[in-house]
Amino acid sequence: MEEIAENRFEFVYKAIEEVQESNRFLDTKAGLLVVFESSVFVIIIAGIFEQSAITFYRQLLSQLSPGWEILIKGVVILYLLSICLQILYTLRTIFPSEAPHLHVNLGSFSPTELFYQYKLDSNDRMATSVVQFSKQLCEMDRGDILMELTYEFLKLSYIRKKKSDRLRISIQMFSAFIISIAFILVLVTVVF
Repeated sequence: MEEIAENRFEFVYKAIEEVQESNRFLDTKAGLLVVFESSVFVIIIAGIFEQSAITFYRQLLSQLSPGWEILIKGVVILYLLSICLQILYTLRTIFPSEAPHLHVNLGSFSPTELFYQYKLDSNDRMATSVVQFSKQLCEMDRGDILMELTYEFLKLSYIRKKKSDRLRISIQMFSAFIISIAFILVLVTVVF
């Protein structure tokens, strides 16, 4: 019986560890994407406001028919919108704003929240004292501890799912960004 209980604990520990590693990996991917996105955005914006570029855009737009002008302006707006939304989504991957505990089906379980201490007192110290924490921990049996760990695993799994979904959307928006730039280049090439 003791071995079965140990296997359960080991399973939950491994599951928590794997989810935390996945979350770190997703954060790393999102961080690299933000650096790349921001660099491209700054380069493009700097190029747009360069004097020779402004002169080129004016010449280009003056030579276009109204239909082409509207099309090119629409694609440029699509580009700017896609890059801004992409950066926002990617940042939301790194800094999720939801409270994961609200997205876990607790059933009749009432978590003690011992696993994750985050509340500070008025002196900017952890609100739970060593004595309080120890007392709560000692009052828990193995089943209670396993439930707390399972609760933490489900919260981390929710975070992983949100991060993964947001990163996927951000990459899709990056694809829209690449397509809009390619479309602008094709349009400029066709017109001239």
